[in-house]
Parts: sequence; C-alpha cells; structure tokens
Amino acid sequence: MEISKLCLSCCETTCLKECLGRCPHAFVVALEWCHEEAAGDIGLTLGAISSSIDLSVIYGALHQNTNHVLVSMVWYKVLFSFFTFRTCEAVG
Repeated sequence: MEISKLCLSCCETTCLKECLGRCPHAFVVALEWCHEEAAGDIGLTLGAISSSIDLSVIYGALHQNTNHVLVSMVWYKVLFSFFTFRTCEAVG
C-alpha cells in the first residue's frame, strides 16, 4: 500500500510504502537527506522523531494513539551515526 503525505517543510509530496502485514516488535524509519538540508533542520527532524510518536499515522495496522519511542540512525559520509534526543540537541 502506498500513502502520499505532504512535507510541511518543503511542501513536496512524499510517498510512504506500507509493507508489513502485522505489527512489528521492532521497526526502522529510514530518512533520506538531500544535500541542501541545513544542520539545524536535520537536528529539528531528529529531535521530533526521538520523542514519543504515534506510528498509526503512517502505519495503519497499529491501533490509533499507541505511542512509540524511536531511535534514529543517520548515514553521514561513510559512517553510521546514532542520535538520541541529547545528541540531537548538539547537532541542532
């Protein structure tokens, strides 16, 4: 199933693909950065997803208002960098 969402920052439509048949025990949200994003914008995005988030907005198989906490991973050059809420403050 493909869902289209409007990005509030750049006003472009983004397609989200739902590919799981049941609620996962663990999940990953992948974010792809273009080369134009400022460090502050990336920091704000990571800060927003490191707090509690209702995944039923993008994953319809979950019950509504079931909040989850995400840990994000960002590809930077050749290395993986892991960010939590505290490190997002340093990036932003």
